[in-house]
Order: sequence, then structure tokens, then C-alpha cells
Amino acid sequence: MKGLKLVKDGGFLATCSCSHFMTQELLAKTVKEAAKATHKRLRQVEFRTQGPDHPILWANSANVPESYYLKFFIFQVVDEK
Repeated sequence: MKGLKLVKDGGFLATCSCSHFMTQELLAKTVKEAAKATHKRLRQVEFRTQGPDHPILWANSANVPESYYLKFFIFQVVDEK
């Protein structure tokens, strides 16, 4: 939330998590709550995961959760009016 407060109107926020415990949904929810608390509007520009040299492993039709560790968002920040 502190970082989001520093981004000026029209600027960009890059945020990520490298923990498999932080799901994509939980990271998005956390950023959404921070935006609401700081009265900012976010426009998602990009979402990525780790590179092909760190593949997300699947076994028996179930994801191996510790192999899906990197989630990376880029948002454009707009002050709420």
C-alpha cells in the first residue's frame, strides 16, 4: 500500500510475489484492497509468471503448487476523482 501511495496519476506500479503460498487470486485481491484504501484506480497492463526455464509442473492432472511461485502484475495508476 505504501508503494501505491507514491505513484503519481498516470504512473505505473509493478508488483510481484515469488511465493507459491501467494496465489494469483490472493495477490490480485491484496492489490485491489490497497487501491481502494489509497483511493486509486488501477488498469492492469500486464500479468506474467516465471520464465520457461522455471516451468510450472503438472502431475496427475494437478498442479504442483510450489512450482508456480512467481506472479507479476503491472498496473497503470489513476487517482479516483
